Amino acid sequence: MKYLKSCKSCISNKGEKRISPAKPIYKGKYWRIEHAYPCGLKGWLILLPNRHVEALHELTPNEMKEFGEIFPKVPKALHRILNCEKEYAIQLAEGAGFNHVHFHIIAKPKGTPKKYQGTEIFYYLADAKSISKEEVISFCDNLSKELDKFIKSENFKK
Repeated sequence: MKYLKSCKSCISNKGEKRISPAKPIYKGKYWRIEHAYPCGLKGWLILLPNRHVEALHELTPNEMKEFGEIFPKVPKALHRILNCEKEYAIQLAEGAGFNHVHFHIIAKPKGTPKKYQGTEIFYYLADAKSISKEEVISFCDNLSKELDKFIKSENFKK
């Protein structure tokens, strides 16, 4: 599996310096889901491939297939647990040390101030006071169980 020593996502995937204090929410053959940390919002997830990939066009058919199977279930599980107003999905992979393809799947809470909506929600990743490690761990355990229900269900309706 391709691994880049300077890539923070690869380092986390190997378990050396994890993105999250919690266990992965999902760990598939090609993809994993982690909770961003430190972070000011509960439900800021990172969906990333297990191997180092820097552009979407580099993903293999099998990676795309698993992505297509897991991605639609994540917002539904987030909404079920957090009752969020909506969910954002953003993929840039341009930050220093984070050129590894990764999707931010963000539960936007009801009542989020207008100045922190859209791409300004990144305030909660960069500048806001972080939620505690314990909150992240507890949330990830709950979300993992909920997501597992959707994965096992062929018909994952609300």
